[in-house]
This record gives sequence, C-alpha cells and structure tokens, in this order.
Amino acid sequence: MVLEKKLEKTPNSICGMDVSYTKDIGVGAAVVLSYPDLKLLNSIIVKDSAFIPYVPTFLAFREMPFLFKLFKRVKADLFMINGHGIAHPRGCGIATQFGVAFKVPTIGIARGLLKGLKLKEDYIMLNGRIVGKKINNFYVSVGNMITLEEVIEITIKCIKNSMPEPIKLAHEFSRRELYG
Repeated sequence: MVLEKKLEKTPNSICGMDVSYTKDIGVGAAVVLSYPDLKLLNSIIVKDSAFIPYVPTFLAFREMPFLFKLFKRVKADLFMINGHGIAHPRGCGIATQFGVAFKVPTIGIARGLLKGLKLKEDYIMLNGRIVGKKINNFYVSVGNMITLEEVIEITIKCIKNSMPEPIKLAHEFSRRELYG
C-alpha cells in the first residue's frame, strides 16, 4: 500500500538509481550522496541481461531486477528512482513499486509525462487530483512514505544544474559503465 506521509526524519543520505541499456544488456547504478551537501558517499554498479523489453507504463517489470540487486548492497535514508511514482496512469510507477516493495521512502523523477496525465500550472493532475509537479525539464512525484511537499523541497535542494544530482550521477555512472 502506498503511503503518502511525512518523513520520520530529515534524510542524511539520498540514493539515486538508474538503469541504462544497450540491446539486451542493462547496467544499473546506485549513487549515494550525503544530504543536503550532496557529497558522494558510495556508488554501486550491476550489469546483467535485460530479459524483458521496454513497454511504456510497465518500466518496473524491466528494471526491478536491477534495482533489487542494487538495493541489497546500498544503505540510504531516501531513494530517488529514475521513473514515475504516483504520477502514473495507474497511480503506481516504478518509484512507487520500489518504495512499497522495500518499505522505504522514495521519490520518482521522470523526464517525460505519461499519457493520461495533465499539467495544470506545473502540477501533474490525474483524475482531478494533484499527483506531482514539473520542475525544470522533469517531473517529480511521491514514490512512497513521503509527501509531495517534501518531494518538491528535497528535489529542488538536490539540483546543481538541471537535474537532481542523485539521478544525474546515477545516469552518468550507468552510461559510463555501459559505453566506456
């Protein structure tokens, strides 16, 4: 069950997770940063076959095996997942599935808006309900165990350039491992 509730404590660390692909090979990266100063504490890479093709709105089926392997090897107070949280046509994107499965606070950070969602003054709407917000050129939403207000505040504090640093670094690390 998705919990939209205030964090129990201010996070001291945030883990960004992303997976990159080439044909049928995937590389998952987890990058743990201190918060709020965003200093690199740890990074982990996993490389494996990608058994399930990408299907829009079903990203979790493809990426959860990678995220599970990363999660077993990392400790953090909060997780940022490259993908949607509750700002998803079924209200349950990969960040929500990750947060519910592992019972951890998560934030969904996505580069695109999925069909069925609408923007109203930079807020993401689903069936008349606010489920996320557009910040810069990406979209944020609750994954699990956090409020939208906290998602927005923490995400903004994590931006050094255009993307939140935990997601930016996880993406760069996974691409570097994949392509050299």
